[in-house]
Amino acid sequence: MVAGWARTLWARRSLRLAAAGAAAIGSAAGVARAAVTHANAPTVSLPRPVDTDGGARAPATSPARRGALRPFDDPELSAALAEREARQRHLLRFIAAIEPRVRAALAAGDESALLELRSELASKQETILFGGLPAERQRYLQSYGCAAWTDDALDLCARHSPLVEIGAGAGQWERALSRVRVPTDGGARGEAGRRDAAGGGAAVGHGRGTSPDSTRAAPVRCDAPMPHVDVIAFDDGSDVPIAVRAHAIGHVRRGGPEVLRTAEAAGRTLLLVYPPHGGMACACLERYKGDTLLYVGEARGGYNADDAFFDALEARWDVARVVPLRPYRGGFERLYELRRRRGWLGWATARLTGTL
Repeated sequence: MVAGWARTLWARRSLRLAAAGAAAIGSAAGVARAAVTHANAPTVSLPRPVDTDGGARAPATSPARRGALRPFDDPELSAALAEREARQRHLLRFIAAIEPRVRAALAAGDESALLELRSELASKQETILFGGLPAERQRYLQSYGCAAWTDDALDLCARHSPLVEIGAGAGQWERALSRVRVPTDGGARGEAGRRDAAGGGAAVGHGRGTSPDSTRAAPVRCDAPMPHVDVIAFDDGSDVPIAVRAHAIGHVRRGGPEVLRTAEAAGRTLLLVYPPHGGMACACLERYKGDTLLYVGEARGGYNADDAFFDALEARWDVARVVPLRPYRGGFERLYELRRRRGWLGWATARLTGTL
């Protein structure tokens, strides 16, 4: 039944099917999942667990985390979770409502009807989940990936060149960074270092501290020769948004967290851009030996990483700087510059918090 299938999807991180056509699917639920896939659907996930009766459960809170806010407690994100979950429930109800039409089209072998349903679902997803216009999110993903940079964000990354990016997707950040010139004096580059790194006019969202200003940066003007950012990017292909899977934007090689233990990655600053929900980000931390980390994503409880990742950051790293980004509608991504806490203080904190 669709109800049980929907709960399964809800518990998983996304509504997607591993590259299978409608002809290979033997149930209406499967066709609905294929419709989401072929429509270049955005990732849909619940950052908090859900009861079987459809009600949301608050995440368990350890005694150490009650009271004062931690560096990765985001009140604005927390306040938005209820609306985010309500929108996801709305989408699942819509998917359940079109089940009879999917069944009928499948029984009749009507491929044109299935394509029409996929198109309808894609349009509805944009509206239901984000309040966006048709194809607006797809254009955003193709231009920037899951989080749109700013000049300040690229400048900060440039100061920590050379970089190794894990989970680079289609390479939007790699491409933008490879066009940035590294400051030779360690300070702001101003007009001398501006780049033509932005994508083609996708609307950016209305999250914290953002505005849908121009998405096209000024052309590069270099008064003195400066080297470009040295960045190598990797992705294992397991969580690339469907909207950009067929569109390689930057130079991304196959690989995951294990790359961080290779000689090629040694001495490079780790850049994590919008890591998927789950253990990938924490696996990178476990393998990374550097002293600076650049993390792009939402805070604890959002779409990115897991509690183990944020526990490890709070135990062993200090937030040096936070840079606003340009998230898509309803997003709360920021760029965090983190410095590893060395010495006895870092060891004692990790020991006390149980993350050693």
